[in-house]
Amino acid sequence: GGTDLVLNAANILLVSSPSQICLAFAGNTKAADPGIVGNWQQKTTLVVHNIPNSKIGFVQGASS
Repeated sequence: GGTDLVLNAANILLVSSPSQICLAFAGNTKAADPGIVGNWQQKTTLVVHNIPNSKIGFVQGASS
């Protein structure tokens, strides 16, 4: 099993100017390649690590 990380537009799009919006992701060349979630995507998400049980979770709306 796994967990889902649900992102909203603020975690996906970077507004450079009113006429320029950038997608804050880069694609993988192969489906088996690992996905990398960076600082921009995690800015309002708390990542919860359960090391003894080898699990990870996410809390939305968190801020540092």
